[in-house]
Amino acid sequence: MDLQDNLDALQSDGVEPYEISYDPVETLSGFADEHGITYPLLSDVDSGVTTDFGTLNTLVPEGHRWYGVPFPGTYTTDVNGIIRSRTFYANHAVRDSIAHMA
Repeated sequence: MDLQDNLDALQSDGVEPYEISYDPVETLSGFADEHGITYPLLSDVDSGVTTDFGTLNTLVPEGHRWYGVPFPGTYTTDVNGIIRSRTFYANHAVRDSIAHMA
């Protein structure tokens, strides 16, 4: 909920957060409602975007219930959509914080 808690400050700095998940739209909608998320949550059910971005967790074998889960991480793009920084972690317990991104 770090992004939502800091959304006003991010947007005042010109940052527009999005999250990509392998969860279906219905799951993301319920999550957003439950946690008051107001920024876009993007559904990547077939992990196509995750694969294209090179962030598919290849440590999980195909067919495993967690297959399709991406490595947790962050892309930062400029106003033209050009990627300016990228951080990803093999350990799902490690996440970027807003303080780290600011």
